[in-house]
Amino acid sequence: MGKFKKIRIQGVDYVMDHLEDLSLTIEECRTKVMFSCHCFTEEYKEGRTPDLTYRHKNEKRIFSIERHELSKKLPLLIPSLEKATVYHTKKGSFFFVRTESGKPYVIFFRAYKSNSKDCDVIVNIDSAYTKPNMTNYGAPVKFSTVLKYIAQGKVPPFGRPVQIKRK
Repeated sequence: MGKFKKIRIQGVDYVMDHLEDLSLTIEECRTKVMFSCHCFTEEYKEGRTPDLTYRHKNEKRIFSIERHELSKKLPLLIPSLEKATVYHTKKGSFFFVRTESGKPYVIFFRAYKSNSKDCDVIVNIDSAYTKPNMTNYGAPVKFSTVLKYIAQGKVPPFGRPVQIKRK
């Protein structure tokens, strides 16, 4: 059984096997990438269709078919960040933006120094969703720089805010 349980909606099974943890090495930094259920669910609100309710650990959320479909791209997007720029959120996390169906698809993540012998850094993909009103500016830093600094227990350097390049 995978990390996330499947959900059945109107006879269709939605599985999350594509969001199993990834292990990769980026510029000699052994990295474990983990995904949150927020990559395929949204905030729970009373009155929503009960069959869309998704529970994971202590969270109660609403399954999103759109987020689920987009989340299938995440395992391919993360390794492609090796030389890419990401942006600091000013709240201790980072994000990067890709364009999907003409809308900004924003992926938020946190990076932590690992205490494990298996990896140097843990990257947790906190959330990923389309966000039409996404900010146009952010403090840039290379993804590989984030990993190197975090592995050393240091805070990565951020550039001054610039216009975000959407890919």
